[in-house]
Amino acid sequence: MDEPQLIDFFEPVLRTDFRALENYVYQPMPAAFDLPMTVLFATEDNEIDETSVSAWQQETLQRIELHKFNGGHFFIFDYLPQIGQLFTQTLASS
Repeated sequence: MDEPQLIDFFEPVLRTDFRALENYVYQPMPAAFDLPMTVLFATEDNEIDETSVSAWQQETLQRIELHKFNGGHFFIFDYLPQIGQLFTQTLASS
């Protein structure tokens, strides 16, 4: 990468993100939320799978709604219109 300004901007952000990922330890909530949850995930994400995503059900008393998209970890950038529509529909129905 031959763009010093980009490196100067993104390097601290990425370092902080990686440090957070390395140090994160799940802490269960004292009580589950009483609200529905919508969870988005990708079929080819090497960081998480459908079983792991389904574990969000433990965090709420209501049901979770899973939405699977083709793609990898950054799938959202390929589905911005669809995800925007999903958010709009979800908020309108609540």
